[in-house]
Amino acid sequence: MYAVRGDKSKWGIDFEARKTLIEPEPMTRVMQMFVDMAPLNSGTSRNDQGTRDLFITNQLAFHVVGPWVNPTYAQAAADSGLKYDFVLVPGGTDGDHGGIKSYEFVSVAPGPNREIAWKFATYITEKNQMARWAKLLSRYNANAAAMADPEVTALPLIVRSVEAVKYAMDVMPPISRARCRTAIARS
Repeated sequence: MYAVRGDKSKWGIDFEARKTLIEPEPMTRVMQMFVDMAPLNSGTSRNDQGTRDLFITNQLAFHVVGPWVNPTYAQAAADSGLKYDFVLVPGGTDGDHGGIKSYEFVSVAPGPNREIAWKFATYITEKNQMARWAKLLSRYNANAAAMADPEVTALPLIVRSVEAVKYAMDVMPPISRARCRTAIARS
């Protein structure tokens, strides 16, 4: 919710000062938004099967989720006539949008199977596999070459996802994300 009501430029941590960059006023707006939305809440998490079931059966007006649910929703549209679309999450002001982004990490631990694990990690993250994943699921990924593939860029849901990423903020604050990458690189 901070991505909708907070100041994206204040998302982070100053580790030297041991202080968050988030200021009280925007966080107060975020918390008030939770209070205001309580009557509209289904009581389920966005990733629960129950939430998808409520949406598919027209008992939930919207579902804040990503393109990975599209195969399920497309099947529901074919089976029961579900009408749906993917839209950008509205922001706190006109013309702004909220949302979060993150990327999958693949790491290889030391051990007797390190070499085969490295080959597998290399295989699943190379351009052709990531483009295949993007085409099958219309899912944005961090492989720039795959995302530039003409078959991928022609997909309407990919176009919407690329647009959404422009407004989204990282799931983890920037400084901690950099430290996470460093830890993975050492493994």
